Amino acid sequence: MYLGIDFGTTNTAVAIADDAGDVTVAVFPIEGETTSSFRSVLCFADDSETGRRHIHTSAGPQAIADYLDYGNQSRLIQSIKTYLSSTAFNETSIFGTTYTVDGLIAIILRHLRIACEASLPLLPTRVVAGRPVRFAGERADDDLAVRRLRSAFETAGFEQPSFALEPLAAAYFYARHLDRAEICLVADFGGGTSDFSVVQFEPGDGVPRTTPLAHAGVGVAGDSFDYRIIQHIVCPRLGENTYYRSFDKRLKLPRHYYAKFERWHHLSHLRNPRTVRDIRAIRRTSEQPRMLDDLLYVIEEELGFHLYQAVSRTKVQLSSSDEALFAFVHPPVEMEILVTRNEFESWIEDDLAAIGNALDEVLTKAGVAPGAISRVFMTGGTSLVPAVRRQFETRFGVERLMYGDEFLSVAAGLALIHRSSVLESHHVNSPGA
Repeated sequence: MYLGIDFGTTNTAVAIADDAGDVTVAVFPIEGETTSSFRSVLCFADDSETGRRHIHTSAGPQAIADYLDYGNQSRLIQSIKTYLSSTAFNETSIFGTTYTVDGLIAIILRHLRIACEASLPLLPTRVVAGRPVRFAGERADDDLAVRRLRSAFETAGFEQPSFALEPLAAAYFYARHLDRAEICLVADFGGGTSDFSVVQFEPGDGVPRTTPLAHAGVGVAGDSFDYRIIQHIVCPRLGENTYYRSFDKRLKLPRHYYAKFERWHHLSHLRNPRTVRDIRAIRRTSEQPRMLDDLLYVIEEELGFHLYQAVSRTKVQLSSSDEALFAFVHPPVEMEILVTRNEFESWIEDDLAAIGNALDEVLTKAGVAPGAISRVFMTGGTSLVPAVRRQFETRFGVERLMYGDEFLSVAAGLALIHRSSVLESHHVNSPGA
């Protein structure tokens, strides 16, 4: 059996391929049903008894359930993948214990292995895992990210983990039934990055012969779109751009409080005594004290996950409707705001431009004109956003666009790459690929 794991910013998927090339995807129980997406989140909960300290950890769907159950006695870690390439982040303290970024990911992977046992017993220890073309973050160190990711898999019990580019894995999944030569563009949209690959395929005996022509990526994807909703709806409602008085001066609220909303995993950083104390001091002379009361409530009650859910629901609804109601109701904080698709698309114009630039870059590097692309294979949740789809329809035409399983194509492709035994080729095990 050949194992592939797509460890994503938001969700993780697991697949195995057999000798015949048939792929099976792991499923996980959640609220009486099953899902093929294992949420890439980790919960630390203080489950101490009197006089005896005990910290309970959980990951995936169970982590969310524990976070909601334990409340302020827990800490939810999400979007940890975005820290992989950051030289500024080495370790963090959680309930008095220090963890490295690869150590946190290793805990998620251990829980993932256990959760797979119900649908994929006897999970292999050899794995091909996915990696983006470019890791998320400013001044991202891709080599550091791969080293940390390898360390996490090894610590979790996986032997000699190998890595393949995520869009190339999605291409393998698409090309498994090819009966003719094609030049394909693969667009893989994750939570933190959008990655593009131009790949030449020729049909083979069960394994397509591949020639990667070019790769490009940009640190803009689903999380960036989420932030635009936060930026234009939530932050103004929580006091951004309002004023307070300091002695005889009228001052605007410090921007850095609201900058933490840009990434979900940064929001919990606001919940520290100094920040809370400073906001309370500003509130006393604020022109909008009620807004700062709401800001403090969101921070102190750690409502970041609930805010994330509200934003996600709005974004998903806007993919199929012309308008959506953003609803975040956690009394005393109540926000219900109607958002139109036109508004949302105006907010993400710069992000769409960055995606378009990366798309043009990969075509230029490959030396391939849009008309020479046989198929465009799109995968990942952000591929469902109409404004993103239009970029591809304009360049390539609707008839050449294909949409795979938005969340499983990469994991399935990784398992097929593992099966193909091409782990030593130039697109695998190459941190700078």
